[in-house]
Amino acid sequence: MNLQGHCADLFHFDIPWNPARMEQRNGRIDRTLQTEPVVRCHYFFYQDRTEDPVLKKLVSKVDTIQRELGSLSSIILDRLGDVMDRGIDDKTGKALDEAEKVEGRRETAEAELESERKELKKLQREIEDAGEILNRSRKIMDFDPKMLREIVEVGLELSGVGPLKGVHTENGDRPNPEYALPEMPDSWQPTLDALRPPRGRTEPEWEWRRKSPQPVVFKALDRMDSSRVHLHLQHPFVQRILSRFLAQGYSAQDLSRVTIVRNPEDALVRVVAFGRLSLFGPGAVRLHDQLVSVAARWLETKDKGHLEPFADRDDRKALDMLDRLLQASPSLDGVSAAVRERLRASASEDFAALWAHIKDEADHLAHDVEGKLKARGAHEAELLTRILEVQREAIKRAIGGAEQLRLEFEAEDRFQKEQFEKDLEYMQGRLGGIDSELEAEPKQILEL
Repeated sequence: MNLQGHCADLFHFDIPWNPARMEQRNGRIDRTLQTEPVVRCHYFFYQDRTEDPVLKKLVSKVDTIQRELGSLSSIILDRLGDVMDRGIDDKTGKALDEAEKVEGRRETAEAELESERKELKKLQREIEDAGEILNRSRKIMDFDPKMLREIVEVGLELSGVGPLKGVHTENGDRPNPEYALPEMPDSWQPTLDALRPPRGRTEPEWEWRRKSPQPVVFKALDRMDSSRVHLHLQHPFVQRILSRFLAQGYSAQDLSRVTIVRNPEDALVRVVAFGRLSLFGPGAVRLHDQLVSVAARWLETKDKGHLEPFADRDDRKALDMLDRLLQASPSLDGVSAAVRERLRASASEDFAALWAHIKDEADHLAHDVEGKLKARGAHEAELLTRILEVQREAIKRAIGGAEQLRLEFEAEDRFQKEQFEKDLEYMQGRLGGIDSELEAEPKQILEL
């Protein structure tokens, strides 16, 4: 349970004698994603019970150690735990005081803190690297949660079900809008498991699957919350939706969709035609996928065949303009029915006229990509060759050392000698295997 998302007070009904366990309890709410600035841990203390003064002293010492050192010293905790494991009697309080007096306590604390400082510096570097990766990813992908929601809705439409439905909470709409999924076919039930509430320990699977999926959101949650599900690119439900688009792209070998987008920035009509370049390796392994596009000006005059590919610089910028227009969720306001029908009627002819240009562009891209794949294959083959050569030299040195070691064995140590001979035999066999791998495996990588 994500207690830190709901609780800031923890009450110890009893106090565990092991201080490490007590700290683990406190850590159930004093952890990442705790929204409250202060966490309070409470302990009951009974005046007339003989164990309580000792337990009170234990709590006080743990608190002091954490305050002084910034974290709980594992050495001191272990010593306190050893004292408590012996049980509580009239000598336990004094034993706790002695256990805290670790020889070289300050040096021990400094060593532990220095170790933590190094770990924190390492974590900080990783956070900074992750931030740089995130910035690069944003520039490359230009990801927008709103666009993901629209893609999911189109995928649901292709699946023959209704759209997402907005969920209104009792306190009004949340800043992060929630949506309920429509009724999905039975074939989707295993995928929907990732959207259902957590299954109870003894809850039958058939009964659990009768529960409806939870509301979904498309923006990351500010805090951990088991009442909603964040849909992101790697979520199983989204992955299945996206696979439908991929299947559409490979199953359709001709024109399957024409879209008209009104562009308030341009007074001319332009056509952008898309194809797909796919390169496959042995065993139908997909090596490369890329969209190929050609832009052309659409002309009213019939003698020019309607189209004039790459007539000016704006044609080459048409793709960038199209991306901006689609992100702005364009409408067809201002595009008359007559214009729509005219463009629709000539779409097949226009696409056929542009197909030759798409093929030329694809051939050029394929040549460039094949060169990069060959260079990558040569680089990886070289790396593998180096690895195998380093292994071969290491085994040769080990065999040379083993031959020298063999002379030191006494004849009566039969078991150790047999094990030694088996190890030596294995290394010699591996040495022969590396020679054959050096001959064959780099070539296989190049061919792949």
